Amino acid sequence: MSAAVTPDAATAGTVRVPVLAPGDRVPNLTLPDLAGRTRRLYREIVGGPILVVTVPDPLTGPGRAALDGLARHAGRIRSAGAHGFVLTRRPPADPDELGAQVWIDPYGDAMALFRPPLPNGGQSVASAAVLDANQRLVAIFAAEDHADPVSEAAGLVATVAAAMAAAPRDLDRTAPVLTLPRLLPDALCDRLAAVGAGRAVDDRELTQAVAQRLGARLGNEIRRVFQFRPVLRFEPFRVVDAAGAAGSTRGADEEYPRRRFVVLVGLTAGDAAPGIVFPEYGPHAYRLQQGAAAAFSCELLYRLEAEAPTPLFATILAEQPQQG
Repeated sequence: MSAAVTPDAATAGTVRVPVLAPGDRVPNLTLPDLAGRTRRLYREIVGGPILVVTVPDPLTGPGRAALDGLARHAGRIRSAGAHGFVLTRRPPADPDELGAQVWIDPYGDAMALFRPPLPNGGQSVASAAVLDANQRLVAIFAAEDHADPVSEAAGLVATVAAAMAAAPRDLDRTAPVLTLPRLLPDALCDRLAAVGAGRAVDDRELTQAVAQRLGARLGNEIRRVFQFRPVLRFEPFRVVDAAGAAGSTRGADEEYPRRRFVVLVGLTAGDAAPGIVFPEYGPHAYRLQQGAAAAFSCELLYRLEAEAPTPLFATILAEQPQQG
């Protein structure tokens, strides 16, 4: 990681590494362990939820308390099949009791990702974060807001693990679709839904907020999943009615040959969430709950479905023309 934070991020100051938001995918953190060996996050995990305990100071105060909590809950975390990591500036007193890998982050760049901002302009002095099996943030529990952040994180780890243990289903056909939970926060979804179906999103501030949130994750995920690296740009944002969409369609168009990916985001929750069906791959519907997104090739035939008028955010990613 190339970004940096202030030397003592627990005090007031300008933090230059933003904290992760729920749904964000953690980068491939690369740090030394206690033996000085270089470790890479993506190579240390083999499925299952992930617990990251962040303690700039592991020897005193909230940092030591968080590690004591990690030692108490080590068996519970291990039984859930979770991976445990500690990010810190210096070695803790009893690393063997933690049941987790301890990585040294002397500059605090990696830790800053898991330290929520404080009213004084600094960041949390200790936290416990839960990631899903795809390295996406589920929640962060900060010591300033929770008496025992590791205990609460361990409970969430068990919940995530239980959801992952649902009986698998054998599929003979499935469309090549990238699905992203929690891509947009609920507040942005509500504002987009208020635009009204069949209308373009023309509020500049809203457009910028949505583009910033989408761009931060979609580009990296598309490169990772589809190995597609050309520069992409958003076409105008729209809100459509999933129930009123006319039959099956494709995002590709001879008039717009540089269109590459359709992006759809659910704006409603529960049973009202719209579905996407890909007729070439069977009758199965991808249900988009509020904030969840689907991105797929413009060449795929797709159909929207909903039982009642249902707003759905839609845009297309097009390849930037090469200069010269």
